[in-house]
Amino acid sequence: MRIVLLPAILLANVLLSPLVGSAAPEVTYLYPAGGQRGQTVEITAGGEFSEWPVGVWTSDTATSATPLEEKGKLKIEVGDTAAPGLIWLRLYDKTGAAAARPWMIGTVPEAVEREPNDKASTAQELEFDPDVPQTIIVNGKLQKSGDVDVFSLPARAGKTLVADLDAQATFLSPFDGVMQILRPDGFVAGHNDDQQQLDPRLAIDLPTDGRWMVRIFSFPEKPNNIVQISGKETYVYRLTLSTGPVVNYAIPMAANRGQINHWQLIGWNLTTDLQEISLAPPDDAVDIFLANDKIGRSIRLPIVDSQILVESEPNSTVEPTKIELPKSITGRIDESGDRDAFQFDAVKGEQLVIKIESRELGYPLDPVLELVDAADKSLARVDDSSGGRDAQISYKVDADGPLRLIISDLHNSGGTDFVYRVSIERVKPSYRLIADAHQAIVKAGESTDVTLAVDRSHGFDQPILVSVNGLPEGVTAATLTSKVGDDSASKVVLSLVAAADTPATSVPIRIVGEVKSAVSTPTRFVVPGHPQGLTEMWLTVTLQAN
Repeated sequence: MRIVLLPAILLANVLLSPLVGSAAPEVTYLYPAGGQRGQTVEITAGGEFSEWPVGVWTSDTATSATPLEEKGKLKIEVGDTAAPGLIWLRLYDKTGAAAARPWMIGTVPEAVEREPNDKASTAQELEFDPDVPQTIIVNGKLQKSGDVDVFSLPARAGKTLVADLDAQATFLSPFDGVMQILRPDGFVAGHNDDQQQLDPRLAIDLPTDGRWMVRIFSFPEKPNNIVQISGKETYVYRLTLSTGPVVNYAIPMAANRGQINHWQLIGWNLTTDLQEISLAPPDDAVDIFLANDKIGRSIRLPIVDSQILVESEPNSTVEPTKIELPKSITGRIDESGDRDAFQFDAVKGEQLVIKIESRELGYPLDPVLELVDAADKSLARVDDSSGGRDAQISYKVDADGPLRLIISDLHNSGGTDFVYRVSIERVKPSYRLIADAHQAIVKAGESTDVTLAVDRSHGFDQPILVSVNGLPEGVTAATLTSKVGDDSASKVVLSLVAAADTPATSVPIRIVGEVKSAVSTPTRFVVPGHPQGLTEMWLTVTLQAN
């Protein structure tokens, strides 16, 4: 985590100037939405800023961000040691902070889209050597209704061209992207929509030499009754184009904390030396990105506590793989009609949660989960869950004995990219603390409340001590206890109290829950529409008006 402070006189202006007519910053997009490791990038923060310059916080200690003279402009310096993957930027001033926005650190050369490039005849020509496998990332924006972006690059017959768009799923861009690869004569050679949630991906083998083209356009994230190509300032994206090595998935599809993990990489144009990678996840991370300077697309994997298993054949309903719980399993439905089976011992009364991920990760498997007992009686069978194509089973065991989990594709399809990640766990009592806002603002000499929902699951009934770490000098918060049997069981209200002489300040703080002084659980502040949350809340202390 890094907080970039402005020069002293500017910082004083940010924190100490009068509050009249001011409102906290609001950021709706960052453009470009990423940059290459070791480079300096100028970006635009779209939104509303009543004051400028502002302070900037980044979640990555090797990356700094500094406001420039022009309102909304930032200079991002990405360190040589910055880890590839998603980081967060938050802009703040004396009145408060904007919600954190995602920004991507890459490892390969980057370009910025240039208009006009809305048709094949005006396609933006990218610097690309057709005789050398390479990758480029294009930062673009579909900025108005009807906007279409077309890019061209020279390529040779026999190469595999990979085109991968990151927009809605990663950057919260509110559009449903469509991608087409065009032959040198302008005809469509490939079309994709919604490969990765609402983001497209294509990979095709090129049959001829020439300048191949990639066309991007979009529809609104939320469908309406107007059928037309849409665009707005917030429609930012990153387009990876490659005839070089690109990763499609990694085996296993998860990582364990506190150790070096080893993965086999599967994808396109991967030479032998690029098919394996070993890394140790950061201690406080919730996921890890697999990437290096030679691979064009990073892969995000979750960090799990369960033991990790890679499925191997023979593994069928006749010869199931025997496992012990809990387990995180990476598998693949290799061919049409393939069914993977895993057998484990269960105890009467325990609650099992089984979750499979594939389609939502961008792979073609439409998974079906079925739980059967020793007599082959079906206990539960689930296709789609929670409005998506992936599935989840929650089952309370009614008798001691072995159970089998059977995984298949709904359409009996299969292939090398029909991969999945499935977790099988015995439910344990647990809890989460959920804040009602991403920031808190308090005036010197006053107090403000932070409301936390206490989500107790599966019979969790222990007292939880709730406290705040990282408070600035002059601000205090009493430790509270959430106890079953009273109103605090499901909700606690923390009071942040600022002494009258507390100076104006703006800092990240962390709210934690402790059980028996042993287990510490930071509150995660979920950014709306994005699956990954943050552990830091933002605190702003303002001065009393004169």
